[in-house]
Amino acid sequence: MITVYVDDLMLLDKTSTVIQQFKAAIGKQFSIKDLRPAQDYLGIEISRDRTLRTITLSQEAYLEAVLKKFGMETCSPRSSPFSDGVKLKLNDKNFADQATKQEYQSGIRSLTYGMQGTRPDIAYSVSLLSCFLSKPTNEHYHLFKGILRYLRGSIKQGIVYSRGSQQRRVTFTDADHAGKTLAGDEKSTSGYVIFLSRRTNLLVIKTTVIRDYLVN
Repeated sequence: MITVYVDDLMLLDKTSTVIQQFKAAIGKQFSIKDLRPAQDYLGIEISRDRTLRTITLSQEAYLEAVLKKFGMETCSPRSSPFSDGVKLKLNDKNFADQATKQEYQSGIRSLTYGMQGTRPDIAYSVSLLSCFLSKPTNEHYHLFKGILRYLRGSIKQGIVYSRGSQQRRVTFTDADHAGKTLAGDEKSTSGYVIFLSRRTNLLVIKTTVIRDYLVN
């Protein structure tokens, strides 16, 4: 497998022989720089534990930069992205000022990259707040800062791929009813997590948040 981003390539194969052969062949056609085993790719850090036979993907450095960007590098951590009982209102008119709005929009964009990379645990909260990018309120901004506090306390978390798992495919799914978190929109928010163990015993985790399912 070859992943390509502009002029950066990452090679993946079961054996190093195929990788070396490919690098030798492409090196005859182009000037290349071999960075050896990947440790970082597009802000996603790659670490290996050859004893436990695991590969961990995380974004600690990226998220540290996000915290610093918004002045939250020394903030007090919290244990969850949202507090229990959070309920947003569609008719809230306490809109944020222009400077706060721009900071909010920039922050949600930054968190989206983390969510799509190695932090599916913030998918629901970031997806919900992204519905208010055009007219965020002061409450939305406060909740955005709450996600940063959560990341402060969980910044080393990531996704671990391991060999040796005997687990078969297991799927978890759930949905609220008529938007318990978002008052007035009468739509359910659905989400799912799939644990998939292949013949190679590689544990793959995938998650997403799906909105806009109308409850009849």
